[in-house]
Amino acid sequence: MQITTRTWFALFGLGVALILVGPLLPLIRSVALLLFLAALLSILLYPLVVRLERRRVPAGLTVAGVLTLIVALFLFLGVQVLPLFATALNGLSRLLVAIAPRIEAGVVQLPLTTVINTVSSLIGDVSSALIGAAARVGALFWTLFVLVVLVFTLVTSSATRLWLLRFFVPPAYQARVVSLGGAVSEGLSRWFLAQLAISGYYVVGYSIAGLVVGIPFAVPIAVISGLLEFIPYLGGLVGLGLAVLSAATVSESAVIWIIIAETIIGMVAVYVVVPYFFARAIKVPPGAVLLGLYIGGLVGGFFAALLTVPVVTIITILIRELRPVSTTPREADEPTQRLS
Repeated sequence: MQITTRTWFALFGLGVALILVGPLLPLIRSVALLLFLAALLSILLYPLVVRLERRRVPAGLTVAGVLTLIVALFLFLGVQVLPLFATALNGLSRLLVAIAPRIEAGVVQLPLTTVINTVSSLIGDVSSALIGAAARVGALFWTLFVLVVLVFTLVTSSATRLWLLRFFVPPAYQARVVSLGGAVSEGLSRWFLAQLAISGYYVVGYSIAGLVVGIPFAVPIAVISGLLEFIPYLGGLVGLGLAVLSAATVSESAVIWIIIAETIIGMVAVYVVVPYFFARAIKVPPGAVLLGLYIGGLVGGFFAALLTVPVVTIITILIRELRPVSTTPREADEPTQRLS
């Protein structure tokens, strides 16, 4: 095979571009993830905005209300989680009080210089951890602010959507892209409602089980489980683990009963609740979901796994919309019989 001079120059230019872009790959990845998340939330919100606009509710008010509800939900979750951390800290304090005599005896035997160096090193580590945590929290809030602005702009500004369509899509394919976007938006909305129903099932089921058995923090644990169930199977496993830890503070029989109750709840969810709601919403193969979760966990950890099911849903919808409609042999012969 003969390679022309133009091809050589193209390959050389590609190599130079890859070398120059290499150091920027983390930044490009972060920006791409932010844009994808904004597009995903916009597609998810668009059907709701359209329906409420028909009832004369402004699009901006709908988006602001939904985003405020999401923020309030996370704040509520944080308030519910605080007692769990308080209990853990109380347990740690009791443990320290119990072993304080041993620590004191060991410290007395150490040289004063060693004790001072150890304490100063510990203070430095704690200070660095607090500064790093504050920086991460600040970066997270800034990212959320940018995300909210992007979602608000994409959903409420038809001029922005039209500009993006004309800029990225050739005129011959614009109608088809709009049609596919509508199908994906409706499919994601159905998936979200189904997932919300599944999460509600876990919240109600785990709350009842925890309250009947009598474990502490039964409702907060159930709420955490329900929210985490947006990543399939994670909510049930985390909820079971937290419930067992909580039941361990009551009695051994409470541990046994909570394991039995929440295992039954999880099995009913896997074999009845999840298939029922997903079958009514959109048929996504379980194998595709598990494969997507595996790949998402390898690529980006928790947040990538959180986006796995919506991405798999979008891919499934696009495949169904783009593939040709299958016909039976009888249907295929009908046009020929009519011509003859």
